[in-house]
Formats: sequence, C-alpha cells, structure tokens
Amino acid sequence: MLKKTKFLSSAELSEANSETASFKNKRSTAKRNLILRIKRRLEVSVGHIFFKNPTLACGIILAPVIAVASTFKSGAALAIAVIIMCIPAIIATGIVTHYVPSWVCTIIGISVSVGMSFVAHDVISTLSPDIFDTLGIYFPLIMLSSFSTVFSLRYRRQKRFFVWPVCDAICAAAGFSAAAILVGLSREILAYGSVGGVPLGISFKISGAAAPFFGFILVGFFAAFIQWVKNTVLYFKKVYRRKSAETREGGAHL
Repeated sequence: MLKKTKFLSSAELSEANSETASFKNKRSTAKRNLILRIKRRLEVSVGHIFFKNPTLACGIILAPVIAVASTFKSGAALAIAVIIMCIPAIIATGIVTHYVPSWVCTIIGISVSVGMSFVAHDVISTLSPDIFDTLGIYFPLIMLSSFSTVFSLRYRRQKRFFVWPVCDAICAAAGFSAAAILVGLSREILAYGSVGGVPLGISFKISGAAAPFFGFILVGFFAAFIQWVKNTVLYFKKVYRRKSAETREGGAHL
C-alpha cells in the first residue's frame, strides 16, 4: 500500500521555520554566553599574575620576598618552594573539601605541603648547596603560609568541578614567582653587580640593596607601579567605551 504524503500548509511551514530559527538563536546565545563566561573567568585567573599579584597587590608571602630574595637564586628558590609545596596542597584540599570540615582541609593541606617540602628541598639544592643558609626559617614557614589557605577556601564555593580555583592557584604561584625573582634579580644587580653570581662589570653598586629595608622599598615601588598600570588601563578602557558609545549613538541618529 502506498503511504499518503502529508503536505504542510504555509502557516505550519512558517511556524516550523520560526521554531527552528528560535532554537538556533537560543543555541547560539548559550554558546556565546559560555564563551564570554570562560573569557571573563580566564581574565580573573590570569589577573593573579599581574594586577592581582598575591605578593605585590595582596601582600601574601610578603616577608620572605623582603627578607630573603636578595639574589636571583634566592628568589628562584622561593618560587620553586611555593610551586612545589603549595599547589599540590591546594589540589588535595579541593578534592576533599566537600566531604570533611574546613579545619580538616587545613590539616590535609599542611600535611601535603610538609610531604612535598622534601621534594622542594632536593630541587632547590640543585641551585646552590648553601641556599638554605639564606632561606633560613622562611622555607618551613611557606608550608604554613596563607597562600594555600586562601585558595583552598575557594573550593567551598565550587559545587562541581574545581578547575577554576586550580587555575587561580597556578596563576597566583606564577605571579609570586615573578615577583620573587624580579625583586631578587634587581637587588643582586644593584648590590653586587651580578646575575646569578656572574659579574656584569658594573662599577656602580648600592651595598644596602641586599638589606631587608631596601627589599621593602623595592616591593613598594613595584606594587605602586602595578597599581599605576592598572589605573592607566582602566582609564583607557573607560575612554574607549565612551567613544564607542558616542559612535553608536551618532550612527543611530544617521
């Protein structure tokens, strides 16, 4: 038997086309919103490297940078210690944060930091055998620093996957590393006229640059510079948006 072919009326075809177009618009809008949310979230994470630098903008783990980061090697040692000890602690805390109380998460984070400190010790020893004479008590204090605590608590607000707090922690560790190495490198050049122990042949030296008070001044200078750059960027963004709005209004009138 031959099946009867059902023909749609023009009204039904129009309704079907409108439903298809509406579905495509909704799908396109959802995709665009998702991309926009990811872009904004990436900007937040990457911002921890510069504008929201944990050391220069937030004052986290500030004392070791001021007191210890007087050379390139000591700054690099601090950076390695934070990366190896703190990031695994944050990830471990994030895995169990929804199953145990917050004080247990803190204990777990510190325990992981202590365990990873042996790995950090071996890695840092390759820079210089006597580097721990420079680091002193600040190396074990990094295990108890507020860096891990700040980013571990963010997992409490993540109901599903904790990829963004991990991204924040990695970018913040990169920001701290950049600050520690930059401060140590600057102080070594000014105090000793060398980089990593290699002389640069600079006759002008400031012997007090290796002292902690100079580190405090230098950190303050870099923090002020970051704030100035941030304000400048925000100003030009505001000017650009105002001009774009004026251009759109002018086009609408035409």
